[in-house]
Amino acid sequence: MSFRDAEASDASLGGMASLLRASVAKAGYARNPHQIYDNMDTDPVIKALPGTGKPAARVELLNGVAAHRDDQARMRVEAVLFCRAHQQEGPTFPTATNPTFGRVNGFRALVNAVAHPNSGLSLARAEALLRDVIHDAPLTMRFARQRAALAGKTLGRNQMWCYPVGDLGNPFAEIGGNRSATVNVLGLGWYAYNAPDDELVRWAHTLPETIAAHLPTAWDAGESVYWRPGGRTYRLDDDAYGVSEVVHNPITGDCLTVAIDPIP
Repeated sequence: MSFRDAEASDASLGGMASLLRASVAKAGYARNPHQIYDNMDTDPVIKALPGTGKPAARVELLNGVAAHRDDQARMRVEAVLFCRAHQQEGPTFPTATNPTFGRVNGFRALVNAVAHPNSGLSLARAEALLRDVIHDAPLTMRFARQRAALAGKTLGRNQMWCYPVGDLGNPFAEIGGNRSATVNVLGLGWYAYNAPDDELVRWAHTLPETIAAHLPTAWDAGESVYWRPGGRTYRLDDDAYGVSEVVHNPITGDCLTVAIDPIP
């Protein structure tokens, strides 16, 4: 069931699938400039028409952008807004055994998250705090210092993309031991091509009972060309999948189970 099926369900939507495909194209992405549309069109969890308990349907997106069929730029904006409004509608990831999740984050993005308006911290103070607990704290004290200093402070501004850890004794085994391997396995195209010198950090955490993890859908991925349907990362260095992934609401420093460390 694709966008074509959704279009065929309503005569007023004639031609909208092609218009949407053009509006969300990523001209600079050589592998497939229409990857964003293809992500949305092939996601097995998203249906053409609405269904009870299902993520928002493709026909709903077509209806949402139809009023702007003559304005390609506005169609793209509306498609992005639609995706943001329908995050975390995928199946719930089973957490009965309280699994641990691994997370990779840009250091600057982490600074912005900790300097949340409700935190009372400026960007400068948040950066100083993080540099102290990540870079300057002795290895033997790093985890305890982070748990204390970051208690109640959010480690993400928006929903967080993470991977279920397979080995609690080696939570980063899935993503490799250095930046290049991590970026490739997780499909972090922004950090590979747009910000190759940005510092990345990693950690592991568990979720409180108030936060659920979901398998991501194309709506969660939004306008990313580096995502593929199916709840797994897509490698940058090979035509293959990487590791399983989930999305969930931001957690705080209280949830850390492995210290935040720079990725070498």
